[in-house]
Amino acid sequence: MSGRLLHRAVVLTAFVTLLTAGVALAADQENGWTYSSPGESVYFKVSTTGKKVIDVYASTPVKCPSSVGGVGGIASASGGSATISRHGTFKVTIKQASFRGHKSAGTDTVTGTFLEHGQEKGKVTSHFNSNTGICKATTRSYTATGTPPGS
Repeated sequence: MSGRLLHRAVVLTAFVTLLTAGVALAADQENGWTYSSPGESVYFKVSTTGKKVIDVYASTPVKCPSSVGGVGGIASASGGSATISRHGTFKVTIKQASFRGHKSAGTDTVTGTFLEHGQEKGKVTSHFNSNTGICKATTRSYTATGTPPGS
């Protein structure tokens, strides 16, 4: 092999190694772990295979005038699941809970990105089926921490 061809082979091998290492590092979800944010406004599990988020729960973010409490939550949404991308991201839309047998008021969309050291960050965005009066749908950011099974 000539020096020039050997150099190209070494550079290509190094590039492929770095590229695949970057993909592996991008998806840092922990298989079987449970993730929750402070106050458990967002809660979910990672499947034992590490390919899905399951049992997603989110308290619905709403923005209300200060005269009725400012920012808070109305119904909660739960039960969703989503595939985790190879980059460690997911997006799941779940129905808000209904009140007293009424149909769901809307949905919450939870998007997230897994980080190193058992951390995950994301956003919850509420969507209402109709005008909810003086309170409006909004988006709230969160950070969740993972705990291993049995902890």
